[in-house]
Amino acid sequence: MKHLFLAIGLLITATTFGQKDVVSAYNAKEDGNLRAAATYIEQAILVVSTYKAKQQEKTWRYRGEIYLKIASDTSVYAEFPNALHLAMESLIKAKDLDTKKRYQDESNILLAEVQRLAGNKGISSYNQNEFEIAGEFFDLAIDIAKSFDIIDSVFIHYSALSYKNVGLNDKAIERFKKCAEIQYALPYCYLDISRIYESNGDMSNAIAILREARDKHPDEISYIEEEYNIHIKNNDEESALACIVDATLKNPTNYEYIVLSGNLYQMLGYSEEAKNAFSTALALDSISFGANFGLGIIYNNEAALDQEKFNSFPLKLNSSQRKERSELKIRIDENIKMAILYFESAYKVNPTDFETVRILKDLYAKTMQDDKYLEFKAVFDSLKTSN
Repeated sequence: MKHLFLAIGLLITATTFGQKDVVSAYNAKEDGNLRAAATYIEQAILVVSTYKAKQQEKTWRYRGEIYLKIASDTSVYAEFPNALHLAMESLIKAKDLDTKKRYQDESNILLAEVQRLAGNKGISSYNQNEFEIAGEFFDLAIDIAKSFDIIDSVFIHYSALSYKNVGLNDKAIERFKKCAEIQYALPYCYLDISRIYESNGDMSNAIAILREARDKHPDEISYIEEEYNIHIKNNDEESALACIVDATLKNPTNYEYIVLSGNLYQMLGYSEEAKNAFSTALALDSISFGANFGLGIIYNNEAALDQEKFNSFPLKLNSSQRKERSELKIRIDENIKMAILYFESAYKVNPTDFETVRILKDLYAKTMQDDKYLEFKAVFDSLKTSN
């Protein structure tokens, strides 16, 4: 029994001192002595579980208010870098203890101020390139919004950007995915996720997230363009072609897509498909450099292949071979003529393109157009010197 009375006495004493600490913390806060207020409130928190529920709520609410004031005071804040987190934690705890919701408005007002301050500190840190610190402040603002059943899309995006900039990729991806889920900052959130995966060499996930985006947002063409770029970087022309064909189907009047498809058809050896693509592009834009240059390459290559066949004929020919060789020569001349025509059109669009000038120079020499050969040799030499 003696021990029981001793325990009860200690409990009453602790509770009394705890309540005095709460009063001291409140008075110190009001006097502007925030360091002392923090010391007193932490002493009170040590025995807070012995309080009545009403007193516990007040203690946690005072603690939240004290740390909010500390976070707002630049002369003290450096000594309490975790002040805003402690303020949020305390005020949410106070709300949980306030079962009768008597002080919900006070706590909510204080929490809203914590969120505002966290957001401002996040933006300030972000602008000073302190990205990890910024991300933590934005996360704090996000958590407070969540306590109000609000999704703070702006700060979720800023948090993602912060962690991306500092290389904390897992955190960045998680937050970009949240942006994608709430359809905020589209299409960039999906593109950023893909680029993070790509920068880490994870091409499978880089492409997978773009495919997911394409399924969910089929009208957004930037996801196709991004996947196309990945395939080009990895020398996967077949997959790149599939992407650009999809893009062209969605935007059939975009001659740039059509030129790209022509280039890929050409690289993959689909000469007729390439020729059709470039011709379609020229129908949309007759001065397209890419389409004119591409057609020039095709006709020039066809002439070169026929020339090899022409040169392979034996010295003595039968009538059938003479006929075949004669037809081949006509085709070579026609292809060279077409190649010159398209390269000249390309040259008019871009007279400083080195490769166009080089090929035209050689074709003029081959067709014995001496004046034009000398003219383009001079241009070629000039470009060669400047490069």
